[in-house]
Amino acid sequence: MRTVKDYMLNPELFDNDNFNEIEAYHFFSKTLNRVRLPIINVTVANNFIDRLRRLEGDKLHTSLADYLPVSSTNYEVLEKISGGRANLPRQSVFYGSLRTEENPYSRITALTEVSANHRRPAINKVQLKDLTRFQENEESSNLKDFFYSFSRWEIRKPLELAVVMPFGSYANSMNRQIMEQCQQKFNSLSTRDKELIRLLSDSFLNNKSTRWKYYFSAYYANCLYREFDGILYPSMQSNQEGQNIVLRSDVVLNKLSLDKIALLEERVINDNKSPHTVVDIIGVGDFSNDDIFFYTLKNGVISSTRKCYCKDQLKQMAK
Repeated sequence: MRTVKDYMLNPELFDNDNFNEIEAYHFFSKTLNRVRLPIINVTVANNFIDRLRRLEGDKLHTSLADYLPVSSTNYEVLEKISGGRANLPRQSVFYGSLRTEENPYSRITALTEVSANHRRPAINKVQLKDLTRFQENEESSNLKDFFYSFSRWEIRKPLELAVVMPFGSYANSMNRQIMEQCQQKFNSLSTRDKELIRLLSDSFLNNKSTRWKYYFSAYYANCLYREFDGILYPSMQSNQEGQNIVLRSDVVLNKLSLDKIALLEERVINDNKSPHTVVDIIGVGDFSNDDIFFYTLKNGVISSTRKCYCKDQLKQMAK
């Protein structure tokens, strides 16, 4: 007889037991609703969240709506949203990476999450302080060029966040300020609650390549959204060096404000060394009104004041 713990840590067992998707969600729903869940939480204020999204085609993000979570009334786009670590299928949430004192390079954490070139890089290969030469890649033949929209959001009002705790010493040392608060709360829990927190965290951070890997974490996240603005959890793609954050859609307009936007280009470089990618900021955005446009950047300086609304314009002006 399988236990709930078996399914939480090995969700591929759903296939072995002939569960369908609805049955799997219903299974977790019944389990979590009848258990008192111990929760570690923190308040985060006076900080910034960085967010990257990969761009497809030539069009840039030129309206505020492009940077916000999908509206609950935009059914056509919602239908295309697949389930993620902290969202159910067709559920819009706001993913980003939080700056911390030990790791202020949250834009790098955000890049590891969205770049197809940098999936779970080895710790000693991540150059956190260098956005220009990001990482060599052992599978260099698979490297590709990409464009990303970058946005930085200021936290204007304190965020009440549930925390998914990592239990590795390295992850804790990279996010000491937050983890010290969490560790104090964790130490005060009963043995039963400590064991349950560990199980919930391990299940949430499950990174196995299976179609079921986000089923528990997404439902657990929705339980947490009932009480908190969002969730803080370690970035698995950066080997837990960075902190990811996910917020309910309604929290973004109420507690955040857009601080900066930019366009990043990730290019493959083939030189005397092994092929690698270089990430450049090639455009900075002006969002002083609803008409968002970009100025080209060259060597870190605005090279043209001509308004650009697509990638080809930016690339031409940067030459």
